[in-house]
Amino acid sequence: MTTDQEKQIQAYIIDKTPDQLKMSYALWTRQAVQQLIIQETGV
Repeated sequence: MTTDQEKQIQAYIIDKTPDQLKMSYALWTRQAVQQLIIQETGV
């Protein structure tokens, strides 16, 4: 993951909740973060 991708993921986690990103989680869990990273970066 590049530095820019990392910053984007951090911004999502700070500014949004998983359900706002149409994910099946209500809060940021390890699994939710993992899914977000895969969804946004493909890594």
